[in-house]
Amino acid sequence: MTDCKNKGGRPWLTIQQKENHKQLILSKLEPWLMTGISINKALKAAQIHNSEFYKYLKEDRLFGEKIAHFRNFIPVLVCKIMFTEFMSIARRQQEAGGLSKDDRDFVMWFATHSNTMSDLYGRREKTLSFDPQEDFKE
Repeated sequence: MTDCKNKGGRPWLTIQQKENHKQLILSKLEPWLMTGISINKALKAAQIHNSEFYKYLKEDRLFGEKIAHFRNFIPVLVCKIMFTEFMSIARRQQEAGGLSKDDRDFVMWFATHSNTMSDLYGRREKTLSFDPQEDFKE
């Protein structure tokens, strides 16, 4: 017969204690991760040990999904703002029959700088030359 006693060290957490501890970690990390800072900075700010966090991240898929959800808050918010702005520009264009210079500049900036639009419009590179034929010289 084997002896099932704990031979020292910290006692093991029950499943319920472990789940409660994960929820505590998530509640501490949520506000930090939603601001867009890195995981390491959030762990330091929330005073959570790296090993404890990565252990739960490795063993629990749902824990990792919640962390990813917190980290995606800013990008999703920015996408929503951009979509709302583009819809507003489209509505103004339909109502007034044209766009203001600011609206055109914003749309052109987005078209030349957005990763989703770079295949269509490419990246505009700044040149220091005032010669319009400079781009075509070899």
